[in-house]
Amino acid sequence: MINDSLNYMATWYDVSDGKGFCSVVLRITFTFVDSKDSEDVYTTILKIPGIENYHQIFDKSEGFEIKYETILKICDLHNTECGFYTEIAPILSIPLPKVFATKTWTVGKNEGCVHMEDLKEYGKVINYYNSASVEQVKNVIRHLALMHKQILTDKTQIWKGKYLCGELAAAVMLEKCLEKFLEWCEYKEPYLSYIKKYKKFMLNNDFFIYALKEAPKELSIPTVIAHGDLWGGNIMWKINDNGEIGSEVSAFIDWQNMFEGSPMNDIARLITNNCSGEIRREIEKDLINLYYNQLKEEMEKEKIKMPYTKEQLKKIYQIQFVMEAIVNFILFKLSETTNKEKDAKRKKEMYEIAMAKTLHALEDMDKLLQGDLKYLFERFGQ
Repeated sequence: MINDSLNYMATWYDVSDGKGFCSVVLRITFTFVDSKDSEDVYTTILKIPGIENYHQIFDKSEGFEIKYETILKICDLHNTECGFYTEIAPILSIPLPKVFATKTWTVGKNEGCVHMEDLKEYGKVINYYNSASVEQVKNVIRHLALMHKQILTDKTQIWKGKYLCGELAAAVMLEKCLEKFLEWCEYKEPYLSYIKKYKKFMLNNDFFIYALKEAPKELSIPTVIAHGDLWGGNIMWKINDNGEIGSEVSAFIDWQNMFEGSPMNDIARLITNNCSGEIRREIEKDLINLYYNQLKEEMEKEKIKMPYTKEQLKKIYQIQFVMEAIVNFILFKLSETTNKEKDAKRKKEMYEIAMAKTLHALEDMDKLLQGDLKYLFERFGQ
């Protein structure tokens, strides 16, 4: 687009490259008449919700259909993100992108968007196949503890009861993802045995509702605002002068799945789906102490008593982990479908990384559902 009166030219392209589940993310570049070269430009980001990429990721031939209810849900997700940036972000001190404007989406009336700064010079994301390091996870936990303190001590409590997680349609999506996973399996075992053993449990939507809504109440855990989809693709990491990813967080992005939930939700999502099984298990050895001590330090600054015990945190983490071990099949499907790696050897390596991560998650889920959480398997899987 060329604007002669303002003396600039605007060009744009989809930065998400089809990987955005419920939106397209456009990088808009403004080139001015007095721009010295191709680097002397201004860039900004426009995020527009829609179903275009949903069609690419979930093909109708696989049994996925776009229904009006799906569009309304995607609309709700976008409007939730708008709510985060207008109502929640102002009370937080964690790394967030600068947002210039938001517009809610009303289906059939007007489109929505989020206009924000371009962070390409400040950070990079990691994908499903990259493992976050122990140091990276520790830094995320530090930011989450601060965020949880600020949410819990916010006097307005403007978020309370407003961003409740609705009933998930995960069971419908998950069944197709499980089928696809088994199709992709070069070696069926032991995956097939685990899936057969826990299929009824995994496809029981009541378990998801329990894990997200009922378990915090049952355990008397004060709720916080959870990001809801805190995996590597939604965390921008600071980069050094060579463009290499470091351990410091540049920004937490994509808040459309935000909801009122447990303090362990985001941690469980990150380390289950974006850490190798070995690194996740290493982190889990001291995870509860790490988060507890970090939050305690933050709460003591406000002279406020700790809202959780270590026992509460351990139990809710176990429940959230089991849920994330199941959700991993959906992320596996999303990542394999959108993987555009052309080198056959590297693509094979990525596949094997994903398979190993899935196996480790299934092994540990099995231990919990036959041990500490056996009562949940008996309740939701029989």
